Amino acid sequence: MKKRLDFFVYTAFGTCIFILLFMLAYITTHFDAETFSTRQPGSYSILSPDIFESLQSDTAPLHQYNELIVTVPEVHKNGSNLIFYVKHESVEVYIDSELVYSLAPYEGSFIKTPGANWCIIPIYPDDAGKTIKIVLTPLYKSMTDTCPTIYFGSQYKIYEHLLAPNIIIYLTCLLAVLCGAFFIIFPLVNINNKHVDKSLIMIGIFSILIGLWKFMDLDYTALIIRNPIAQSYTSYFCLLLMTIPFITFLRSSFTDRDNVLWDIPCIGNIIVFIIIMVLQIAGIADIRDNLWLIHAVMLSNIPVTFIMFYKEITEYGWNPKLKLTFICSFTCLVGLLADIAAYYISNGAFPSFLGITCLLFYIISLGASSLKEARRLMVIGSHAKDFEEMAYHDQLTGLYNRTAYAKYINHKDFKPDGHIVVMFDLNNLKKCNDSLGHEQGDNYIMESARIIKKAFGAFGNCYRMGGDEFCVLLHNVSIAKCAGCVDTLTELLNAYNNANPDRFPLNIALGYELYDPDEDYDIGDTLRRADKMMYSEKFEMKKNNHETVR
Repeated sequence: MKKRLDFFVYTAFGTCIFILLFMLAYITTHFDAETFSTRQPGSYSILSPDIFESLQSDTAPLHQYNELIVTVPEVHKNGSNLIFYVKHESVEVYIDSELVYSLAPYEGSFIKTPGANWCIIPIYPDDAGKTIKIVLTPLYKSMTDTCPTIYFGSQYKIYEHLLAPNIIIYLTCLLAVLCGAFFIIFPLVNINNKHVDKSLIMIGIFSILIGLWKFMDLDYTALIIRNPIAQSYTSYFCLLLMTIPFITFLRSSFTDRDNVLWDIPCIGNIIVFIIIMVLQIAGIADIRDNLWLIHAVMLSNIPVTFIMFYKEITEYGWNPKLKLTFICSFTCLVGLLADIAAYYISNGAFPSFLGITCLLFYIISLGASSLKEARRLMVIGSHAKDFEEMAYHDQLTGLYNRTAYAKYINHKDFKPDGHIVVMFDLNNLKKCNDSLGHEQGDNYIMESARIIKKAFGAFGNCYRMGGDEFCVLLHNVSIAKCAGCVDTLTELLNAYNNANPDRFPLNIALGYELYDPDEDYDIGDTLRRADKMMYSEKFEMKKNNHETVR
């Protein structure tokens, strides 16, 4: 009944979600508020330069600068904005020979670029008809002869226009970062579970680096991040760090994961990192000048990956996991090649989205596969733990059994010194079974085990050796403390018998001995001495009650 009710609730809830989503989609596509206004909201236009030319200059870093001339159109009475995007260029903007805006790298540092910037110049109504001269000085060869798109009009409308085509790629970046965070957190939360693949941490780092790289590389991000230099260098640093987590995760899918070939791209990555950092800090070459080195290291993943796939297939054959790894890796490397090709063909002007799409496919597919495998192993491990629990615990009392006792004393690190063996025997258990039945006999055993554990469990391991015999092993506990536990046991037995006068009375004989190297060859001798003491007490108890000793 409960399961059917749960099924009904979950089905109804899912149906409600579907209906609401359908209704929302219908409202969005068929209805809108009716708006009337005699004043149109701000708009924007794209201005074509009247003149665009490249000029030579001995003072320019590359001995070249670009000059654009545009004429200011009619300006709204509330003013307008001239907006354009530049990457790694110094900028000067003049209105009728008056310098109104400039952008340049910080002087006297090892950073030679101002990064990627949206240049925003307020335009006033009285600027209509004036001439605007934009001087762009490229700081890298790839930026020469580039002409920016010049937007004119409402700042917010321009922002809206720029954001619209980038929403999907921003969501992709967010998804990559969230996936990466999950793949890092999951193994850390299960750090002590040997069945969870710790290489998921590496694919998590790789995923976060991809998301950050593409996020920082998008033009619109310069409107969000207020430090354009940090934005540009974060993008480069993410690229610089990608190879090692990629290779580390990929090699975990292979049988021959210790092959030295896997280390070649990683060592190359470290060497390139050192070279780039030294050249950057020394002011010899900027990281963007050495971007080809980063790309070379990333491309080195391709031959290494295919060589290792060939070795794996020829030596061990295909398997479902290897097939998935091959498809995902091939897709990932195709995306990487596409991004690098697009970069060099367009001089960095065209932001290819194929790379991050393929990389995200790689991350989600292989990450999900690893999580599925980890879950399967965790289920197996859970079952194995249950079997181990059954193998080493007495099913009736929950105490350790004789097998657990043997495992403990036969462990290679076990030393008998400092151990006290306490032996117990339940008096009159047979009489209880014969007179009241085995159900009451089982209750006698369980209640006795509970009391033994309550008295001694905090100081050692409790074992049911079989039938009516129990044992406790105390380690680094004094004889006086053991005697105190015996007194506690006696008090607990009396309290139980007084509280349950209608039940069969509990009566436990015990004996204990401390391991003595002069007297005992091993812990087994100590147990026999404790057993002998226990039977002496059992005899006395039976004698006092005028019972036959059994």
